[in-house]
Amino acid sequence: MRNVDFPLEDVRDDLLGRKMFAFSLATALMNVDLTKNGFVASITGPWGSGKSSTINFVRHYVQQISIKTAMEKSQRSNIDVIKNLDELYYQYIKFKPYIENLIADGKNPYIVSKEYLTSKMVEFDVDTKKLDDVYEYILLKRENEIRPDTTVINFSPWSLQNRSEITLSLLSEINLAIGDNFDSETYETFAKYIEKFGELATATGSDAGIGKFISKLVTLPLNKKRKTLNEIREELSKNLLLDKNKNKRIIIIIDDLDRLTPFEASETINALKGVANLPKIVYLLSYDRHEFSSLISRAIYDQEAPQKGEIFLEKIIQYTKELPLPREEENSEIFNKNFLEILSDFNVFPEEKRASLAWFYILHRYLKTPRDTIRLLNNYSVAFSVTHDITDPIDLLVLTCLETFEPSVYTALKTYVQISKKISIDEDNQELIENSLESARDKKTAKFALGFLDQSLKSAEKYLNPPPPQTFKNRAHLFSNPSSAEVYFDLDPNRSPIHKIVLEKLTPLEAPKGLLRQSISELISSSEHRQSIRPTLEALSSYFFERDTCLSIEWAEELRDVAEILIAQAPPRSSALLSTNDEIIVSMFKNGLSRCDRDDQIEILTSLINKGEDLSFACKIIRDLIGDLKSEGYKTSSIFTLPQEESFREILTYRIRKIATEHKIFNQLSPSNLIWFWWGVDEKNEVRDFISMTLDQEESTLCALLQMLIGKVFTSDGVFEKTSPRSLELLASTSSFLCAAERLSKSAIESHREVANRFKNAVKVGESGDW
Repeated sequence: MRNVDFPLEDVRDDLLGRKMFAFSLATALMNVDLTKNGFVASITGPWGSGKSSTINFVRHYVQQISIKTAMEKSQRSNIDVIKNLDELYYQYIKFKPYIENLIADGKNPYIVSKEYLTSKMVEFDVDTKKLDDVYEYILLKRENEIRPDTTVINFSPWSLQNRSEITLSLLSEINLAIGDNFDSETYETFAKYIEKFGELATATGSDAGIGKFISKLVTLPLNKKRKTLNEIREELSKNLLLDKNKNKRIIIIIDDLDRLTPFEASETINALKGVANLPKIVYLLSYDRHEFSSLISRAIYDQEAPQKGEIFLEKIIQYTKELPLPREEENSEIFNKNFLEILSDFNVFPEEKRASLAWFYILHRYLKTPRDTIRLLNNYSVAFSVTHDITDPIDLLVLTCLETFEPSVYTALKTYVQISKKISIDEDNQELIENSLESARDKKTAKFALGFLDQSLKSAEKYLNPPPPQTFKNRAHLFSNPSSAEVYFDLDPNRSPIHKIVLEKLTPLEAPKGLLRQSISELISSSEHRQSIRPTLEALSSYFFERDTCLSIEWAEELRDVAEILIAQAPPRSSALLSTNDEIIVSMFKNGLSRCDRDDQIEILTSLINKGEDLSFACKIIRDLIGDLKSEGYKTSSIFTLPQEESFREILTYRIRKIATEHKIFNQLSPSNLIWFWWGVDEKNEVRDFISMTLDQEESTLCALLQMLIGKVFTSDGVFEKTSPRSLELLASTSSFLCAAERLSKSAIESHREVANRFKNAVKVGESGDW
């Protein structure tokens, strides 16, 4: 099983952007004022949203910040080393197995000579330029573990055998931390504090609940010769705040609070509010807000009223951050990385289009959290290891999705399915399978899945054989095995993933009159329906321009306008499996153009180049069709004669030069499309001169140029930002780009500094070839 459902430990595995938040939170926890009372922060979110992983990242950055502080005090490290501490951590991780092996053999790696240890680092591929820094990092990390200024405690009340002793157990954990890292006087005072608390708990009876016990403390008569709990607490607070404890603090992490019973939840919160609320102590809690508020409400008010519970918690918790569920592109990145790893073990390569369709119509509707994705891929990896040589990998993926999230549908299907390179369902048993949809948690998506697996289902039959109508309405679209020609989904315009305007009004033989542009704009403006953009474009591509439809000038202009909308709104590519929406438009345009006669082709392309202010789409199309002049450039087989190709290049190059002289290149939707087309036909080094001039221009233009050069590479090890060293040299030189990036990194504008730092890191990745 490849993907065990454990929280992430290594920040390099973060695919959801949690580590930047974790770093900010760790920094805040290390700097929050603790001179009066403790501080309580919480990370909330639904189950599977990554709370535990985020807490692990916070713990990592707390340690990194402690090491950074130690480095600054040691005065042995330069500023660059301290600024790039995570790079040292990544180098240390390479060498960590060797250190662990020495310890397992009973040897102390921290007293081994520096020369010996650094020589061993080379064998573990540690960067030779960083050997001394990594050595210092190892020693400071060890010193911080032995004598930390900041102690991190993981407290798990739900794992206690006797949960009625939650408060006493929490105090005992704090006592251990104080004994290890604070002065002896503070430790002795805290021991008295616990002893007094234990006496009072016994006297009042802990079965009554610690919350009720705390309310009795003020009135409970005590022996006058001995100090009260509050008096010991005041003495303890003073000791914790002594100068010798100035830099000390304790961070207590309590994860999965929503796993407690109502009584236990109330006991824990009352402890934080009462006897465990002390200076120098920070609490970081984690829970599902709705679930935990319900527990508190049931414990305190004896009713299911989450809002009341939440109001109660607001009085105790000073900072709360709700982790959002991953965006769809983040989920697809997690899925893509792990899915490709599974297939690569058996040297199997998925059909890209079917994988894309399965994701958009079925998988993403079930995979709402990383935990959902891991559950599916765990099941899939086991099934695929057994059946990879007898079944289609995408069919099996959809089938496993039903097994994981729609067990009733899968159980019915399992009885009647035969796996032999495709899914086949006995006609006599189709009705029984379709009846299983009644108990499905998502009937519509389960229906899509069944249609994906077998186009012969009776529920799809009525859509499969009628003559092609003029519009999409009442036509079925069935994504199935490669032999299937149709695409199946519900064609009710009110429920179809295809936009209503496209279903009811668009035809391939009539001018679109802005209807496609209108439908795509409406989908973009609606976060709820944005996921329908791709199905709409896929349907157009399949049923207009992959058949016999010729491209008209009106349709060409409509596709250009839609492409410009998509380019302007496009998120970064998130998956190697999924083409971007504007790439679908390019494919539609080229397919339709290929069916036109030569004169119409020339008229359409000439119109595309000459009309419109933005040339991003025109450059993409012309470059795809006729290629570059330079041997280093992008070349394709052409459908035009050489004089015609030259004519298109000259017209388009003339327009690009004019835009460049007006300093409007970076006002275009995709400057890279223009730059690379221009470079491909440039015989006079005009592009190098233009880039050199741009590197000296004002910040916003320079920022746009560097942003344009940052690309992504997708591998089974993850997604990396990189630049192409060859591209940088072709356009100017790597050193000149880095000099400009260094200048931009000192900008007063944060977003400009961020782009500069991303660019510099992307250059390193591109040059190292680590990806």
